[in-house]
Amino acid sequence: MLSNDPYGNRAETDRFRQEATKYLSDESDINTLVSVFKHVRIYSMIIEMNTNLSHKSHVKGIIYDS
Repeated sequence: MLSNDPYGNRAETDRFRQEATKYLSDESDINTLVSVFKHVRIYSMIIEMNTNLSHKSHVKGIIYDS
């Protein structure tokens, strides 16, 4: 499943990394931003795929703070 990238996470992450390299030159900063982006994508998928999630507002707060 991970090798197929069914939700397009890998492609979106690659596009985000390309965009980040336009503005940042330090590889550590780029990796940190990409890591945050990955977390936000995962949390967003959790919210979208689980409509009856009991802690949805908490997860949205995590996304907002990221």
